[in-house]
Amino acid sequence: MNENLPTEVKDFNSANAAMIMEMTGQGKVFVDRLSDVRVNYEDVWVDEDNPSAKDITLTRGDFKVSFRTDPEDAGTNVTAYASKISFRPFLQTYRYSVYDSNLEKNILSTTLFKNWNSSIVYDTRGNELSAKEYKKKTLLRYPQFEDQNTKLKCNRVLYGQLTMVDAKDMHGNDVVVENLPCQFYLKGKNFMPTGDIIDGLTKRQMLMMNYQISITTERHKTGAVTWFLLLPELVDGTITFTDNDLELLKQFQVVINDDNDQIIESYTKARAKAQSDDFAEDFQRPLEDDFIDVTPNVSEDDATSGDMSDPLPQTMS
Repeated sequence: MNENLPTEVKDFNSANAAMIMEMTGQGKVFVDRLSDVRVNYEDVWVDEDNPSAKDITLTRGDFKVSFRTDPEDAGTNVTAYASKISFRPFLQTYRYSVYDSNLEKNILSTTLFKNWNSSIVYDTRGNELSAKEYKKKTLLRYPQFEDQNTKLKCNRVLYGQLTMVDAKDMHGNDVVVENLPCQFYLKGKNFMPTGDIIDGLTKRQMLMMNYQISITTERHKTGAVTWFLLLPELVDGTITFTDNDLELLKQFQVVINDDNDQIIESYTKARAKAQSDDFAEDFQRPLEDDFIDVTPNVSEDDATSGDMSDPLPQTMS
């Protein structure tokens, strides 16, 4: 990408607007929103807008991701499914959240952070805690967040490129998903497996963006609840980090910054309302459905947490 700005005032005009916007950081980062890759927990897809349409059977345990085949055309949305994916991680972050399974909505979400010494927003008064003390102090203040229906959980949030193996849409048509920028939420028993691979690269002083991780799922059942464990494996061979990759890395960081700005803004608005209820004052805030949506199926996803729901590393490289 050309990073040299025009040298004459006359060149700052509408004809060069797209180029100048890109070079000054005004250009688009990602159209609409960044795609999420997740495990599919749905048995069937129902066309709510067309009651006469036949239901479409889906495979639980497959990965799924929705994106635009033409980034500039909102009418080209497609959801792809595959039993195996490759994920190339660029950035690793964490965030604490609480999903109320009775209310069916998120009631708490912290800012994203990259290490356990980072400061994260604690309440609507603007107080902050380090990430490593956040869980302990939050549970002391709000013991209800230890309940299964409102459990405080730590999410590992990866940003990277997704490639699907033999991807299909819900109608069985081939879909090409290769090096798609996306985010990947991991929690419960799926918090550690992929993280262990990244930790292994860290110990060997290897950059994670130079590698791909191949991932499939394994079906498990706890009582009446079925859930899927991720089975990641490091792919042999390294990937060369290019100038285009550097630009993508910068764009991911912009997405993270914007996400955190929205979280902080939500706390600021809640503080301004000066609600009398202590819990509502500190934590309750509106969330757009498409802003933080990390639970494809509440009961099934929560069932994967077990005793390993919120591992908190003592140190982080």
